[in-house]
Amino acid sequence: MQLERIALTPSNPRSAPPILFVHGAWHGAWCWEPYFLPYFADKGFAVEAFSLRAHGKSDGQQHTRGLRFKDYVADLTEICQSYAQPPLLIGHSTGGVIVQKYLESHTAPAAVMLASLPPDPILGASFGLLSQYPGALVQSLPTFSLKPFVASPQRVRKLFFSANMPLAKVAPFQRQMQDESVLLLLDLALARQVDPVKIRTANPDMPMLVLGAAQDSLLQPPLMRNLAQHYGTTAQFIPEVAHDMMLEEHWQDVADVIMHWIEAHVLKAGV
Repeated sequence: MQLERIALTPSNPRSAPPILFVHGAWHGAWCWEPYFLPYFADKGFAVEAFSLRAHGKSDGQQHTRGLRFKDYVADLTEICQSYAQPPLLIGHSTGGVIVQKYLESHTAPAAVMLASLPPDPILGASFGLLSQYPGALVQSLPTFSLKPFVASPQRVRKLFFSANMPLAKVAPFQRQMQDESVLLLLDLALARQVDPVKIRTANPDMPMLVLGAAQDSLLQPPLMRNLAQHYGTTAQFIPEVAHDMMLEEHWQDVADVIMHWIEAHVLKAGV
């Protein structure tokens, strides 16, 4: 299984762990490329984003609908094993819960959850998503495909972006979005996939940042607070951004918060 990898090397590297970005459902490594990869490379970090199987330019497109949560965790594990030094992990949405599962049995210098799914089943949130988009649901049922949910810039803006994000800016991102596994959604909706106690045991001194988006229609503040409570921290919320925090017009507000947190909790601590 060949996985797409996009990496940037800093021109002025600092003494710091590398950063690995993990995307969420319907996305690929491309979602980190416009802003977050160059931003953190400019700050002196070696950075990389990869595409999970059947996403972006990774292999497996023909098998999308049969993929399970464990398959994506295996992809992250494979990428991390290629590092000489464990990377700092930044996971967005479904990518966040994939990172959490990985951390049950592996270490990392730190982890950042961006609008991440919590470890608990998300049946309620999944039902809310489906019920908000009856047209997409009707299109999805006969084909067992989730592509209709991202079939237009209008739907993508409603799902992932704030209302004032221009459709002209949403359209290039929407064109790169793709089908997603229904079995993945069922895995996450019906059963707890992560045991937070295992993470706190395997990584007792690992700092974790939980960031929510104030305008997120998918993962609203109660879910973010629930996630943070599992790991003994407090969720922070970025105003003026929605679910795709790394692609919004105010993306730098998000990146700046992450950067200041890394400086305070990772670099000064010598993690």
